[in-house]
Amino acid sequence: MTRSRQGLAGVLALFAVLQGCASYEGAPNPAWFPAATTAADRRTPGRVALVVLPQVQASVSAVGKLLKLQIGAIAERATRTALGDGLEGGVQQVYGTLPPTGGHSATLVIDAVRFQHQERTVWYVWVPPLSQLMRYEASTRLAFDVTLFDAQGALVWTRTYDDDAGRLVWTTPSADSTPLPEDIGRVAHESAWRLAQRISHDLREWMHTERMRPRSL
Repeated sequence: MTRSRQGLAGVLALFAVLQGCASYEGAPNPAWFPAATTAADRRTPGRVALVVLPQVQASVSAVGKLLKLQIGAIAERATRTALGDGLEGGVQQVYGTLPPTGGHSATLVIDAVRFQHQERTVWYVWVPPLSQLMRYEASTRLAFDVTLFDAQGALVWTRTYDDDAGRLVWTTPSADSTPLPEDIGRVAHESAWRLAQRISHDLREWMHTERMRPRSL
């Protein structure tokens, strides 16, 4: 066997092993979110209620023929983790309806979550007589629609947070290929974490401004 064919056989064998090892089923994986990053003395005073609408919690995005990504649950877990990291009083998870006023500095509602996944061929190599190698790139886009209410239940803002930085590159002999499900899951978690960090930053900034606002006596 020539070196080129030996190398190709190695790629094919590795691809088969990796496909066989894929066990990710699309559920949230807390290990893919970073450990606490905010020092205790830099956390924002206050406690926030996080409301996840039922349709958001149940939101699933299909990627290829095998993966059903639980994108709503991933978004919820990322947001809850980021808020809990940045707030002294932590975050209370609420499902379905707004909590009664009192006991919270604010209420954040996740109104909708959207996930898109696209693939393109980067290059193609024909290895005669019957073999080939394909290089693919996948890009992802994740968006959260969120609404913030103050402690009295008044609307503060409604915003969309969007992240299109997710990228994957892989090489395979298959002309009909999808990335490993676990790799797509990891990229989705990374995007969700970036969005959750932005949401947490904006919410904490608003809480700080609200706390510094002069009050009439």
